[in-house]
Amino acid sequence: MTICVLLFTSCRNSTQSLPDQSQSYDFFQPPVSAINKINADLDKALRLHPSGARHFAQRFQLINVRDVGRVVDGKTFLVTLPGVHPLFGENMPVRIRGLHALDLPPARAEDLPSAIAQWSQLRKLLENAQKIELRRLERGKDKFYLVADVYLDGEFLSQNLCGGTPLPSD
Repeated sequence: MTICVLLFTSCRNSTQSLPDQSQSYDFFQPPVSAINKINADLDKALRLHPSGARHFAQRFQLINVRDVGRVVDGKTFLVTLPGVHPLFGENMPVRIRGLHALDLPPARAEDLPSAIAQWSQLRKLLENAQKIELRRLERGKDKFYLVADVYLDGEFLSQNLCGGTPLPSD
């Protein structure tokens, strides 16, 4: 019984204010001006970035030996994207925007020499490039690959191979 009385009195004493305190503060509630500032910043952020949108690098500078892997076919090669988690950025297939080439193996047997020539040409271009840059990356429509503008030593790759300008998407 004595213990209960002590507990109740100590609880009551802890909630009483000290005589020198003139006002009580609620530390969990920021001042009104801070709330308005937070809401204004939140509104601004929501206007600039639609819900669910994330922003990633628009360009990737690749180091040929470290970041560029094997060439899959005449329009696709594997890369390791620097600064991207290995689960998503390692051995990522990149399809070159604006470049139309045969798949390996091709659908028809008579297209095999042409498909191998396209594969070999892309492999040589990537091996000889000093600076490889990926720009305007997008996710492929039906598979887990990227579509990108590829620049070798500052020149647009599709323009060199087929004489065209960058297309909006593949």
